[in-house]
Amino acid sequence: MQKLLRFRLRVHELGNLWILEDVGGSKGSVNNKARQPNSFLYRFVPVDPTDLTRGKLQALQVISLISGQPIVFHPGQADQDILSADVADLHTYGKVFPTKWITLHDTAVDGTTPFDANALARSRHAAQRHVEIQAWHLRQLLPDQ
Repeated sequence: MQKLLRFRLRVHELGNLWILEDVGGSKGSVNNKARQPNSFLYRFVPVDPTDLTRGKLQALQVISLISGQPIVFHPGQADQDILSADVADLHTYGKVFPTKWITLHDTAVDGTTPFDANALARSRHAAQRHVEIQAWHLRQLLPDQ
């Protein structure tokens, strides 16, 4: 079975590309109307904005207000993740989370060999995007770090 993979792309005035991945996650067995997060918000920072062949691919990492650690989701635990305190916090209006961009691939270091961005983002504890990240206004995230 082939998964539907969709992206949304936005170009930042500094030349960075914002890529919003949309890969459907697992449904919960108890929470069968909700899906476990399985997508990421990426930022490509080119070395030169007129040349997209060199640069860094980064993913947004969101820090838990409860544990102070990156918010991650767990394979085979859709219901637990959907009902977690972190997901509840992410859906609570007015909560503000520490975030940072983590580099997944840098052409200066890693070359141009193909790679799986989703797998790298997951292994480096990037924030798996769900409705909560999609709802954020990208303008709030635009200041480059």
